[in-house]
Amino acid sequence: MFQGRTSLKQHLVLVAGILLLVGLAQFMGQYTTELAREKADSWAQKGGKGLLVRLYDNPFLTGPAKVSTRPSCRYLILSQEDKPAQPLHASWRWLANLKAPKSGEYLIDIFAAEAIRLFIDGKPVIDHWAARAPRHLRTLVWLEKGGHLWDLRNVQSPHHLVLSQSWAPPGAPASRLIPDSAFTPLDNQKATTQALYEINQAQRRWLALAWLLPLGWILLWFVFLKNPGAIYQSLKKHWAVSLILLLAGFLRLVWGDIVPGVSGESAYFLYRAELISQGALPFQGMIARTGPFLDYLLALPVMAFGPSPWLLRITSGLLNTLAILFCYRVFLRETNKTSALTACLLLAVLPGVVIFSRNPVDYTSLGPLLFFVGLDLFSLSRKKPPLCILGGVLWGIGVFNHSIFVVFPATLGLAGLLVSRFKVLKHPLYWGGGLGMLIGILPRLIERMVNNHRTPMSFFDLGRLKELGGFTDILLRTIDGQIIYQLYTGEYAWAVFGIIPLALLAAYLVLGWGYFKKRDNESWIDAVLCLAIIIFILMAPIGAPTANPRYFAYCVILAGLVMARGWSRSLCWTQGNSQKAVKSGLALFTVFCLASLGVNYFYTHLKSGGHTLPWKNRLLDHVSDAWMNHGLMADFLEKKGYPVVATADRWHHTLNLALNLYQKKPLKFMATPIESRSATERAAVFYNSPEGIATMKRYLRGNPKKTFKRVKLPDYLASKYILLERKAPPVPYSRAMEEIR
Repeated sequence: MFQGRTSLKQHLVLVAGILLLVGLAQFMGQYTTELAREKADSWAQKGGKGLLVRLYDNPFLTGPAKVSTRPSCRYLILSQEDKPAQPLHASWRWLANLKAPKSGEYLIDIFAAEAIRLFIDGKPVIDHWAARAPRHLRTLVWLEKGGHLWDLRNVQSPHHLVLSQSWAPPGAPASRLIPDSAFTPLDNQKATTQALYEINQAQRRWLALAWLLPLGWILLWFVFLKNPGAIYQSLKKHWAVSLILLLAGFLRLVWGDIVPGVSGESAYFLYRAELISQGALPFQGMIARTGPFLDYLLALPVMAFGPSPWLLRITSGLLNTLAILFCYRVFLRETNKTSALTACLLLAVLPGVVIFSRNPVDYTSLGPLLFFVGLDLFSLSRKKPPLCILGGVLWGIGVFNHSIFVVFPATLGLAGLLVSRFKVLKHPLYWGGGLGMLIGILPRLIERMVNNHRTPMSFFDLGRLKELGGFTDILLRTIDGQIIYQLYTGEYAWAVFGIIPLALLAAYLVLGWGYFKKRDNESWIDAVLCLAIIIFILMAPIGAPTANPRYFAYCVILAGLVMARGWSRSLCWTQGNSQKAVKSGLALFTVFCLASLGVNYFYTHLKSGGHTLPWKNRLLDHVSDAWMNHGLMADFLEKKGYPVVATADRWHHTLNLALNLYQKKPLKFMATPIESRSATERAAVFYNSPEGIATMKRYLRGNPKKTFKRVKLPDYLASKYILLERKAPPVPYSRAMEEIR
């Protein structure tokens, strides 16, 4: 794409920028450390000794805590005779201003069982958040003379109490218990959970920016600064698509900071990205149905900027806009500029595509990007066949990342097979793509075999074909935007049902007529796109448990491409006034889509406050899977006084995120696997679906019914959740931990 040699001056600019940004990140990291030390001094209790301790009656550090001041912990393993009658099931947090007597390298030694995490000045110096036997955890830390912020978190073993804090100052022959005189407890009112989180987040931010800033500079250099003349000429030549991309980005970023604006599923990716930044491995705390690809993509941005709706919105908008750019590349190479621009324009403004491009992020933004980049590689593989294997790997990653992505390669693959009269297997493009896709899916296949009990889905039930009419009707409403508007905004003010489906029908008629009357080298593209939607409509009832609009997300994109081909073909096959009429129709259709977005999103959201409306269609799973309605359940549980909730469905019930990320409240709920049997949950919440009910039955088989009772829920929750309340045994605070000194 770029021509000409890169000069020495340009290379010097690249190196200088990298060094400058790395130095800035290092400087700000040190500044953040000094700020944490100042906080430790200002938060310290005057004249106090020991540590501030927050004791939680659960292993998740959630809910209300009992606060006390204690000397430096020096607990040993309790003997069998002394072990507590009730399991501890507790966690605690030790907070203090640690005075280092002199500058130098200190050996910190924490002896503990179960999970342990130690932060000094906001930096994680020991991080072993896993259940293990009692062991020494040691690390070397350089400490300047003076105060330091000490933040030790520990989950205790249920039957043994093990915790001690030791150090070896510079020059000391051996480690010893840290004396009480070295600790000054923090003020509980000043050292809040949020204040401590902000210090830790600031340290993570500059640790991440030490990577992100240089990588961003390298990308900027390669794209713009390496050969700015070529970039200028490219932008000048493709100015129209640049405007379309700006419009697409604007529509995807302009919406306000609202709860329905980002789905609960997307919010969960931020939580998992935080787990990865804390050292989690793939599938650790994750589920089988969604791969960790997006989590790792978000890990560094989450470390830098923290979990926020804006981060998701920008990430999603960027990925989706890049997908449109690669769509332009593919259509420009395979067809013509008119078809490429029309495809990008419709993908930019169609209401269903615009809304889905943000919610959820994984399969409606990352998925299309992988799809169009893979398609671009397939197109390039005509001259370089090995590239089709790489394209297949990207498609395999898409399937690996989310099972719903399979509709793209499956529908297009079957459509291509039919159009080519079953000769595709002889072409390297297809078998190479298939090989690459198998490589991409392989980790998911292995993981599914290992954890096949975790995702019971009823695929290939041919009896569901009797619902084909209902699925088709809901698909048309999804393409039109009606259902999506009501899901995301609560209302549908401007009744435009029928316009976009009619445009799709007209595109089918135009392309069908052209296929038989004006067939050319591009006709196979028209046929493949049209067949793909038909195949998807036949697949949807079999593969989807319900007709939730998210299952139609990719079909909305396919519909946009079919309509784009219809418009562009009409422009090519008409002349004079007829061609002017087609251009005017495309312009009016674009304005109509933008007006629909404006009225049905902005106005109705402001009017309804973002509350969703229940659907009475039995095929729509809206009431049991609506975006971010989990906050309603969280409010209900909070009113009942549950500090901790264990759930059977960790995916749908990320109540901690609903509160922590969007409602700006402290972490009170924890979605935990029911296999943990921690005895700390006050209730078990189940997703009210066939799969959720089956999970509940398994849960009750492992937990006698006398332990839990079914709680009657309000009507607005009863259709979506099943709530079991613990009856016995009670789970009090662990007195044993309070009494031991």
